[in-house]
Amino acid sequence: MSKLFMIASLILLTSCVSNQVTREDMLKITYSGERPTTQKMITLLKQNLENTLVDPYSAKAKCGVVRKGYARALTGPNHYGYFSLCQVNAKNRLGGYVGYKPYAVVVNNGKYRVLSLYDGYGTFVRGEDHDYID
Repeated sequence: MSKLFMIASLILLTSCVSNQVTREDMLKITYSGERPTTQKMITLLKQNLENTLVDPYSAKAKCGVVRKGYARALTGPNHYGYFSLCQVNAKNRLGGYVGYKPYAVVVNNGKYRVLSLYDGYGTFVRGEDHDYID
């Protein structure tokens, strides 16, 4: 019985990996607009988290180098564009900092998305695209 369960689990897990990105996929991607600066990515991240944090003014954010890339979501489509990995540390309800949590910011075609990475699934902080204004 346990062998049957293991085989069924493996088949189920391997069938879930459908959004693999190939080299050809990366070459087909078009990037519109200028590459945003690291400071602009921090600004976009803070704007997006403003409604979800208990104390948004306490947020300390830092982002890495902005480069062309993609964020692979567990479910749904991949998100291509100018990509930066970021971290945010903010205060909780007791006034203490909770530690840096990872996020990804993706900008392309006049829109941007912020993905939360600390749950391990690449879920959206908010599920819609936001207008990107320089």
